[in-house]
Amino acid sequence: EAVSVRQPPLPPPGGDFAIALGLALGKVY
Repeated sequence: EAVSVRQPPLPPPGGDFAIALGLALGKVY
């Protein structure tokens, strides 16, 4: 049973994760 169907696969650690995290924080705050 998938809890979050729209949850994208986790990006590899590194620049991609930092960019994704920055975009997410930018949308939240």
